[in-house]
Amino acid sequence: VGASAMVSGSSHNTIAFMMILVELTNDSTYLIPCIITVICARAVSKMVGDGFYELQVHRTNLPFLAQEDEKRPILNVLTAEDVMTRDPFCFHGSEPAAYIAAVLASCPHNGFPIVHTPMSRKSSYLIGFITRERLLSILQRRIDELQDPHAPRINSMASDFAPESPVGGKASQRTAKVLRNLDIVGISCPHYLLPKLHTVPVDLRDNSDICPNIVRETAPIKVVLHVFLRLGARHLTIVDDRQKVTGIVTRCDVTPHVLEKRFSALTDNQRL
Repeated sequence: VGASAMVSGSSHNTIAFMMILVELTNDSTYLIPCIITVICARAVSKMVGDGFYELQVHRTNLPFLAQEDEKRPILNVLTAEDVMTRDPFCFHGSEPAAYIAAVLASCPHNGFPIVHTPMSRKSSYLIGFITRERLLSILQRRIDELQDPHAPRINSMASDFAPESPVGGKASQRTAKVLRNLDIVGISCPHYLLPKLHTVPVDLRDNSDICPNIVRETAPIKVVLHVFLRLGARHLTIVDDRQKVTGIVTRCDVTPHVLEKRFSALTDNQRL
């Protein structure tokens, strides 16, 4: 009975641990005392403060979202534009392998929008979304494909890039930079293929999510949080009225303490 009270009070766990204790003791006579003890211990601990697991979530800044967060009044004030990361890295449908490696090495983001810029329009629009893990897999597969011409051809398309002729030390610096970027992202590549990566295209359209989760930049944060909770998404692409990518919102951007900071900053700016 004492063990059930301690665990219930510290972790706010009720039924699960109580049933485990009853099964371990193999005595059903402890069922009623454990139920009463667990309910009382949890009620008292709720009045005192958060449980052990909640404190660890706040301490480590884990992007944990709860159903109770949807009831916060601050959600009706902020919009997606207030919390998004502006001007994210975007890929086109086909990119050189060296450029993909450079972006992955310099950008810590776990997802990237894919955009298309038609000749008749000055601005681009969203056509897909691809994760960092998928990009690494495609890049490694493309390099392996270049080593073995008999391997199945995937993620490839006709190159639109004119080949460049390396000259002197400049070519050596470019090759060393590509090798450094590949080492950072954990991609293995033979040295004789490094100069080719500047002209080798990688088709991203067939390997991306062509129906990504998107939200308008004017949408309230309550809608963004609702999408994260209901769909379990990790990223949301923010677009304007013309489907142009303007930012990205992750689960870390809508945690309670981050929203409080954004709201305080927005309030201070309005006062100024």
